[in-house]
Amino acid sequence: MSSYRRPAIKSGSLITLEAERAVALGQLAQAQLAAGFVYAAADVLLRAIVLDAKNPALRFSLGEALYKAGQLNRAMIWLQPLTDSGMAKANLLRGRILADLGSNSRAIQAFNLALESEPGLDEARLHLGAVLIKLGHHTIAIDELGRVLSNDPKNGQGLTLRAAALAESGKPDQAIEDLANINPDEQTAEHVLLRARIELIVGSPDAKVDRIFTTGIEQFPTDLRVRMAFGRTLAARRGNDPSASSRAIKLLHDLVDSVEAADNPRVEADALFLLAELYAEGTDSQDQAEAFYHRGLALQPDDPGGLAGLGGLLLEQGRPAHAMPWLLNSIVTDPQGPRTIEYLARTMCAIPDDEAVARWLGLITAALPHQAPTVLAQLLRFVQEAGRTEAYQEVRREGHRMKNLVAVVASRFSTSENKAMRDQFDQLYQDWSDFLTRIQQPTPAPSMLAALELVRNAIAEATEASDQITLVKPPGLPLIRGDRQGLTDALTNVIRNAVQAAPPEKPVRVVLRCRKEDPWLEIAVSDEGPGIGLEDRRRIFEPGYSTREGGSGLGLAIARRVILTHGGRISISSAPGGPTTFTIRLPIAASIVPQQMLTNPEVTFDSPALRPTRPNKDVSNVC
Repeated sequence: MSSYRRPAIKSGSLITLEAERAVALGQLAQAQLAAGFVYAAADVLLRAIVLDAKNPALRFSLGEALYKAGQLNRAMIWLQPLTDSGMAKANLLRGRILADLGSNSRAIQAFNLALESEPGLDEARLHLGAVLIKLGHHTIAIDELGRVLSNDPKNGQGLTLRAAALAESGKPDQAIEDLANINPDEQTAEHVLLRARIELIVGSPDAKVDRIFTTGIEQFPTDLRVRMAFGRTLAARRGNDPSASSRAIKLLHDLVDSVEAADNPRVEADALFLLAELYAEGTDSQDQAEAFYHRGLALQPDDPGGLAGLGGLLLEQGRPAHAMPWLLNSIVTDPQGPRTIEYLARTMCAIPDDEAVARWLGLITAALPHQAPTVLAQLLRFVQEAGRTEAYQEVRREGHRMKNLVAVVASRFSTSENKAMRDQFDQLYQDWSDFLTRIQQPTPAPSMLAALELVRNAIAEATEASDQITLVKPPGLPLIRGDRQGLTDALTNVIRNAVQAAPPEKPVRVVLRCRKEDPWLEIAVSDEGPGIGLEDRRRIFEPGYSTREGGSGLGLAIARRVILTHGGRISISSAPGGPTTFTIRLPIAASIVPQQMLTNPEVTFDSPALRPTRPNKDVSNVC
C-alpha cells in the first residue's frame, strides 16, 4: 500500500472570490488599526486577502498591521510581492522594517527604490536621511533632507533631522537655526532634547540650558523624557553647582510620582536609579538610596547600572557579602559595564574568607565562559589598584607628618647666616607639599562635557605646535560626564608624554572612537617614538617612575588615577622601536536625545498607541 502524498499546488494567478466583501473587511481593519487593535486588524485582513488575493492594498495593510504589532519578519513576507512589483509605499515600509532590524544598507536600497518609483515621496527621503545619520553619513543626510525642505521649508521632521545631522557634523549654529524655523505647533519633545544637547555641546551657560528644559516641560508636561534629561543634566553638574543636586532630586521625585510614570517603567526606573545615586552621597540618606535602588530593580531587574549601583552602595556601607550578589548579576548582564569591575574587585578585597571569594570567582567563570579570562584579568588590575590606593593613603598620612617636621626645622634657621639653609628647607617643604597634593585622590566636580571639546583643549595645553598632532574623530561623538579640569589635565599628560617621545617629523595621532551598543568613549594616543620595553611598561604608571631624563614620573600616574576615579580605564601597547599607544576608555553619559528619534522618525502613525516596541539592533559601529 503506497503512502499518502499531498497533492502539489500549482502556483498561478491570484484569484478574487468576493471583492466587495474583501473591501468591507479592509475598511473594518483600518478602523481597528486606527483604534490601536493591531492584532484584530491583522486577523481581519487575512480573511479579506482570502476573499481577494489580487488586491495589493489589502496585502500592504496587512504588512502595516504586522509591523505595528512588532512582527517584522511576517510583515516582510507579505510585502515581498509588492516590493518586487515596485510599489513605492511597500518599499518604504520594507525600508523601515530593515532599519529596525539593523540592516541599514538594505534599508537604504529599499528607500531608494521607493524614491525611484515615486520621487516626490518625502516620507521615504525623511527615513533615508534618518538612517544616513545613524550610519554617520551626515553630509549626504543633509543633502537628502534639503530636498525635502526645498519642497516644504517648514517640514518639522525634516528640520529636526537636518538639525541633528548639522549638530553631529560640527555645525551647531546652523542646527540651532533649523530648530528655530520649526513652527511652534510642530515642535516636539525631541526638538527640546536636541536643542538642549546642542547647547551642551557648544558649552552654553547653565542658565540657558535650564531655560530650554523648563520651557520644554511646560510645553510637554506628560513627556517624561524631557524631565528625565533635565534631571540627568542637573545631577551631572552637582559638583560645580551646590543647588543642582536638590533641584534634581525634586524634579525626579515629581517624575516618579507622576501619573505618566506608571505607563513608562523604563524611564521611571532610570529616575529611581538616579535618585538613589544622589541620596547615596548623603551620610544620613543611605537607607533611602537603597530603597530607591530596590524600587528601580523591581521595574527593571536586569538593569546593569542599577545592579552595580546597589552593589557599590552596599560596599560603601561595609557590607561586601551583601554587595556581591548584585555585582555578580551586574557583570553577567553587562561584563563591560562602567564601575562594575571596580566595585567587584574592591568587594573581593573586603571579603576576608578566601573560600568565599573562590566560590564567587567560580560563579563568574561558569556564567561567562567566553568572557571570563578578560573579566578576571580586569579584576586583577583593579585589585592591584585597590592596594595602590591603600599605599597612597599611608604615604599621605606619614607625608603630612614629615611635612610638619620640615616646617619646624626650617623655622630654626632664621638668622641671615643660615639663609641658604633656610631656602633649601623652604624648597624641600614646597616640593613635598606639591607631591602630596598631586598624589591625593581627586574629588571630581562632574558636569556634562562634549568629548571633542575636551580632547581639543587637552591638545592645546599639551603643545603649541598644531602640526605635531593629527586628530581623527568620527561624527556624532557623545557627551561624557566628568570633571572638566581633572580630565583635561589627565589627557594633557598623556598627549604631552606622546609629543615628547615622538620624532618631530612624525605627528602624534589622537583617535576618538565610539561604538554602538558600547557605553564607552575610546581615546587612543599613538606616537612613533622609540617605544617602551616590557620592564618599563610594567612600571610606567608608578608615581616617580619615568623613562625620560628629568621627568617627574607623576604625569602618567596622576592621569591614571583621574581616569580610574571617573570609572574609566587606561592601557598601554608598545615595544622597543615603537610605536606606542595609550588607550583611554571613559564611560559616556546617558544620551538626552532618544536614539529612536534620530533613526526611526514616526511620520506615518499619529497615535502613540500604534507605535510598536521593536528591536533596534544596529550593525553600524560608529557613533
